[in-house]
Amino acid sequence: AAIRKARRPRTQNWLAAKLQVDQTTVSKWEKGTSAPDIGRLPEIERTVSLRPGTLATFYGIGPQNNAEPEQPADADLTLDEQIELLAELPDGEFEQALENLLRQRRQRRAAG
Repeated sequence: AAIRKARRPRTQNWLAAKLQVDQTTVSKWEKGTSAPDIGRLPEIERTVSLRPGTLATFYGIGPQNNAEPEQPADADLTLDEQIELLAELPDGEFEQALENLLRQRRQRRAAG
């Protein structure tokens, strides 16, 4: 859940390619059926713009067990910056990322 929340609006395929793992591996991490190797946590945090130690804390290896992960550092990107990120996505992933963004916007409006 922490990784999924942080990687959005990017896709599992995007993260898998960045980390050189299979998409099903990322899916298992996000579903909680497996966890990344502890040595990979810093790399994952850098890739999805989480503060160092966030995932270790989330997985219960840090000082604050069961802590909710922090928002990714790019959570407050401007619309232009988000569009630039979307433009970098491989073909076929743009639509999925756009749908994720629109869903997040609807959820924020409904909650706020």
